[in-house]
Amino acid sequence: MDTSKMYFPVEAINRDVMAYTLTFNELFQDTDNEALTNKLSRTIKFEMENKLVNIAEIRHAGEEYQIVIYLPFAQFLWSTGLYMNVMFDNKIQIPMMNRAGTNVHSYEPDQAKICFAEDTFEAAMTLKDAYNRELFFMLPNICNPMMFSECIDKANTVYANAIAFVFAHELAHNFLGHTRSDSLGLQSVEEEQKADAVALSYFEKYFNLEGGFNNKIGVAALLCALLLLDKESINGGFCHPHMDDRIESLMNKLQLPEADILWGYVGAAIRLWLLQYGGFTKEEESKDFHLKYYWHFYKYYLDKLREVRQRRYPTHEAMP
Repeated sequence: MDTSKMYFPVEAINRDVMAYTLTFNELFQDTDNEALTNKLSRTIKFEMENKLVNIAEIRHAGEEYQIVIYLPFAQFLWSTGLYMNVMFDNKIQIPMMNRAGTNVHSYEPDQAKICFAEDTFEAAMTLKDAYNRELFFMLPNICNPMMFSECIDKANTVYANAIAFVFAHELAHNFLGHTRSDSLGLQSVEEEQKADAVALSYFEKYFNLEGGFNNKIGVAALLCALLLLDKESINGGFCHPHMDDRIESLMNKLQLPEADILWGYVGAAIRLWLLQYGGFTKEEESKDFHLKYYWHFYKYYLDKLREVRQRRYPTHEAMP
């Protein structure tokens, strides 16, 4: 592979990621059917942009519709997945096990991994302003992961499942006919919710099989990445559900037990957003010490996020 033509580390794995996406039988079959009946291209395009603006879309390309996933968001998604894995394990799960008296193996936070995750996420956040090729080439190449191979392997798995959901969401728009009509306002919000529901349906039967947890964490990681994009991400505007509503809807559909760590994983991302953008205080943060299960942890922070969103954006309104 000619690495001189790569812009982001994710470009080294995107071909394998798309091959993995189409291993889900129903997703593959519907992609093929849409190509035959609704002019959807069988190819998926990863496209470069100079800033982290667009995520993915179905674009009219000649006589066909083309699913496009934008590379800056793809890299941000991968980096967020790595960051959330490391930070949840070291800064949420270990302290909670200590408080519950269940850390029987005496796990301690790994400071080297934490620093690596923080540096990776900080680099990804620069994509909001402008693409910096040199900065991203300073990240460990994911084809040669060196000392952080465990972190990177997990990030690759999370990324593959998150991209599968992004792809399924865009396919659902075509399948449901949304690409063949002009939608405005709350109709568009409803279409996004329906596309989410259809996308999730492609993976539900795999949830209880081997690897099913990875399917779920892909959905959770995508929600975290969408939330952590910036301070305006909680506002869905005219076209998308507000983020608190979207998180709640998709997380509930995963049907997780109260103690499932994915509640804590998403709750940790919400807490991070609140600390960064929501005016969240240390006094409010300390209340999580008394939360019994990860679901309570998640619900506490989701309610706080909703309070901030309702105060700033009480209705579906255009994003500034």
